[in-house]
Amino acid sequence: MTDTARSLPPVAWVVAPVVLGTIPAGIYFALTGGGAAPGAGALPLPDWAVVLVWIGIYGGMGRAAWWANRDLAQPNRAAPLALLTAGAVQSWLFWVSPSLAAIALTDAAGVVLSAVTFHAFRETLPQASLCLLPWVIWMPLTLAFKLVALAG
Repeated sequence: MTDTARSLPPVAWVVAPVVLGTIPAGIYFALTGGGAAPGAGALPLPDWAVVLVWIGIYGGMGRAAWWANRDLAQPNRAAPLALLTAGAVQSWLFWVSPSLAAIALTDAAGVVLSAVTFHAFRETLPQASLCLLPWVIWMPLTLAFKLVALAG
């Protein structure tokens, strides 16, 4: 990590993941001509509410990353950051999932990854782990909605 990256203000660490998190959605909608998102209708929420949830999740991920990056020389900072990066990238798999069942599997992986990442942060950066609560709470909820849609 460069000194420049570490010197960025916390707001940049929050905004960057939100922007990066929306890139797959933008590509998807550009390629499909604005077609419905994968698994549309599986959640009992309007699309704008799901967008707000993910803005909160990505913003929390960014804030947690800022805390982890403040001093990577501290013991055990790299592992939580690597897990967090994997979680952000894993969330993009939604946009390439071919079916509701595949999306549910992606969400199941997200449940595990969010819980493991939360635990890793709680052990090394307890204050940063709180920023990950929206992700930890959302993943089981969205998985449950998808499972209900699959069963129905």
